[in-house]
Amino acid sequence: MVCRVNPSAWEQTFYRTNHTSTVGFQKDLRNPFVQVQEDLKMEKLELSTATHPQPRRTRKLPKWGWFFFLTCIGLPWYMNLMSRGQGSRWLPFVKSSLKSDDFSWSQIKPSESLIYTSCFGTYQCVRLSVPMDWNSTSSNGSRVAIAVMKMPASVPITDYRYGGAIFLNPGGPGGSGINFMLREAVNISEAVNPLSSAGTTQEGKYFDLISWDPRGVNNTTPHLECFHDALSYDVWRYQEEAGGIDHPFDISLSLAWARWKALMETCAKGNGIARHMNTVVVVRDMVEIIDRHGEWRNKQAELWLASKEGKSTTNGKENGDLYPWEAVLDRTKWYKGDEKLQYWGFSYGTVLGATFAALYPERVGRMVLDGVADAYDYYSTGWMRNLNDTDKIMSKFYEYCSEARLEKCAMNIGNSSSSDIQNSVESLISSLHEDPISVPGNSTRSPAIVTYLDVLSMFRTMLY
Repeated sequence: MVCRVNPSAWEQTFYRTNHTSTVGFQKDLRNPFVQVQEDLKMEKLELSTATHPQPRRTRKLPKWGWFFFLTCIGLPWYMNLMSRGQGSRWLPFVKSSLKSDDFSWSQIKPSESLIYTSCFGTYQCVRLSVPMDWNSTSSNGSRVAIAVMKMPASVPITDYRYGGAIFLNPGGPGGSGINFMLREAVNISEAVNPLSSAGTTQEGKYFDLISWDPRGVNNTTPHLECFHDALSYDVWRYQEEAGGIDHPFDISLSLAWARWKALMETCAKGNGIARHMNTVVVVRDMVEIIDRHGEWRNKQAELWLASKEGKSTTNGKENGDLYPWEAVLDRTKWYKGDEKLQYWGFSYGTVLGATFAALYPERVGRMVLDGVADAYDYYSTGWMRNLNDTDKIMSKFYEYCSEARLEKCAMNIGNSSSSDIQNSVESLISSLHEDPISVPGNSTRSPAIVTYLDVLSMFRTMLY
């Protein structure tokens, strides 16, 4: 599902989505989550250390699907997120490479309330302190500092057009919400907020955009420690690329399974955070962020009402006016323990949203699940149904390339048919088995070769 929101009708779209596809999706998912509610909500969440048997191929995968199956084995730990017009590889075990001359996450002291610091230009950042173990009764237990980033709405929270915060999750699992915000927040803001000219605002609702790095990921601490240092991670990554998938299926599957099994067991021996990293705990973190946003909103309104500007704006106003004292307090009231979620989740973010709706249905305000993943398949660890349409996507690509002609598709030489383009592409890829492309070096880069694996990896990124 690709959800393109009309900027002038975000609330209506949110409403329709929440009361049609999202609610239906939530209803369908209630049964598999009943056990989650009963067994996981009030008990410790621990990683299983059971030994898994070697997988057996039980059914034929599509020709592109088998490649995706191999790469998806390690997807929770290694994912590609593409920005508009620019690729960005996310490294799950190192800090964000997106830097600012005047900002460092380490400069922010973790707090149990949202105390924002200006960061990355127009953004605001905070490290929210939450218990590592939500089920612990200890008052001095280990804690997690969640990196949270906000793009403020174009209007202040006291403005009658302020619509609250929309929480974003890019997917993964384990995708960095901070990196996602830095790449996509401007585009999403243009989609959800009314179109406005420079320096002006229009009628309609304006929203904060908020995202975060989940536990163990990127700027959230403590990190999930799976490698001793950056060098060991680089060695692992290069070994993965060298091993590749340029083998018969059974060999490739065995290599991938063994590698990711070794990584899983290494990560499970980490610094304790591994036992408190999964979807249900992240949902509980979301609840805390939502509640603390309500607290922050209320405090900001009280400070404004006590200021000279606030007193001047509300003085003499009565009910029916835009800014009477009571109306401002009502709009910004903190509903402690009952703040509602406004959410837009992509890919795995739809599983996260559906799990939130199952565990806290009374806390769902409006929700968009974009690119809906099969939660049944996800929780049963099958991860197979997301491959069903892979070949169909490639077929459509060839079809559209044929229709677009050479002007818009470089593969369409001589007004080729879709089958001609498909044969050309598959022939080129097959030829790389025996004849990789040599790329001479120059003053800025070393010599290199383009291999069969390199091209398939590009397809994998494009199709994901």
